[in-house]
Amino acid sequence: MIWVPKHLIESIRIHEPSYSGLQFRDQFAIAWMVLQFATGKYRHKSDPDSIYLSERMIKELWKYPKRMREIIGSNYFWVLAGSNFIGKANSWRLRANMSLALHQSLLYRGKTKLVDQNGKNVTLKGNGVLSKWRVSGEAGRVCNSKWSAHPSALIQVNLEALEAYIASLMALANAEKKNQTETSDWAHRQLRESRYILLLSRLRSDGLIPMSYEQCSTGRIFDSLHIQGLNRSLRKVVFTGMYDYDIANCHFTLMHQIVGKQGIALPHIKYYLQNKSLVRNLLAKDLGASIDMVKDALIALAFGAKLSGYSETALCKIFQADTAPLFIKHPLVKNLYKDIQIASRVIIKGAKNPKGRIVNELGLAYGKKGGSRSSQLAHILQGVEASILHAVIRRLGDSVVLAMHDGWICKEDRDVKELEEWIWLDTGYAVQLQKERLVASDLQNETRANNSTHINHGVDVNLESIFTSSKAEEMREDDTSEGQPEPINPPALSKGAFIITGRPHWNCEKGVQGVKRSKRSW
Repeated sequence: MIWVPKHLIESIRIHEPSYSGLQFRDQFAIAWMVLQFATGKYRHKSDPDSIYLSERMIKELWKYPKRMREIIGSNYFWVLAGSNFIGKANSWRLRANMSLALHQSLLYRGKTKLVDQNGKNVTLKGNGVLSKWRVSGEAGRVCNSKWSAHPSALIQVNLEALEAYIASLMALANAEKKNQTETSDWAHRQLRESRYILLLSRLRSDGLIPMSYEQCSTGRIFDSLHIQGLNRSLRKVVFTGMYDYDIANCHFTLMHQIVGKQGIALPHIKYYLQNKSLVRNLLAKDLGASIDMVKDALIALAFGAKLSGYSETALCKIFQADTAPLFIKHPLVKNLYKDIQIASRVIIKGAKNPKGRIVNELGLAYGKKGGSRSSQLAHILQGVEASILHAVIRRLGDSVVLAMHDGWICKEDRDVKELEEWIWLDTGYAVQLQKERLVASDLQNETRANNSTHINHGVDVNLESIFTSSKAEEMREDDTSEGQPEPINPPALSKGAFIITGRPHWNCEKGVQGVKRSKRSW
């Protein structure tokens, strides 16, 4: 089910006169797209201030891309075309009026009321992991979930810490405005996403947020509100005082253990697992890059990234143009890559059943015919990852407030060694857990670090204002309106701007619908 806050629709009506003349279903579709700039769920990988839309979402919202194109016109979004050649999705940016409408709706302090595509009121209920999941690419087909254990269905966020964080972001924005310096895009995104969490906390009178998760084809679970996808620094604020547990080097650990059971050595992966800090520091020093970049690049290799210097590969999106080739040619990296290739062949062969189908730890078969080796490997490893998380939640129950993919956030301080023993007994995998008590980070340091990332590389590597009418004044609270930073307006597009087509997703397969150039400008 998809929904939008009712007051967001009201806000858009105030800022765009043509909006009220549309059918409600079309008003809903536009409002839903605007809301995604606050959730961060569909953030575009190469432009963090834009969103992308999957083919399924375009059909669900608009039925046809042509209809979407005709209705949106030039009043709501800027659209920049992607490319079939590099599998890059179209990107959408808010126009100034939509940015104002979103900002106004996020300042709303009343109880949050939701509506669906038909205008009916929606009440979200916390259901843990849903008993059914939709099979992607097969419209209407649903299957039973493999999850019998459930994390908390109602979660309490630290509203006091969140309000303080928002106040700090506002103070930073006002200081930069006073000094005539531009507020960072990262700070704007953090502000939107922080207020989105506040909006969710007003769904119920007790401030609890209802959580539901849906299983995907590999067995991983994704929450419907996209709290899993929050920036780590914001997640620390939202769950301040709770405990974050993470499986150290999850995919490298699983690769090494699965292959090791078959008596095959992976010496370079083993060395990396035993000397993680040493390897990362050495690579960072040799490349002149940050340790976080090195960490992201090594994770990308484990997920199937290729050692290629082509500008649109995962590695070149992490490093600067002159750094990626140094990483690719580094002896440590080349040796790790060789072990990964050996591991992927062994693991995929071992996961095939008598009929030749790849089946993972949760009993879920790989659905695609053919498919790349990296996606087959991901299907297997994510199945193991999900089985470990399932075992933990079965033990801890609703003390798990947020289930992630290779970790979880828990109300309680649990003994790491005890948890590792449980995982070993229940799954047969020996993992190392890292525990951290969550405390909000220093905002100045976070801003400097994220500004550096976006300015130098143009991407977010973590594989993302003013009332004008009397009606708007009724929705505003005086204590939240002063000193609000102006929303950033995107640059005007050149003549012959691209138009939207049914681009399915970021890593699109061959044969997807192409990109066309419009004779009219947006």
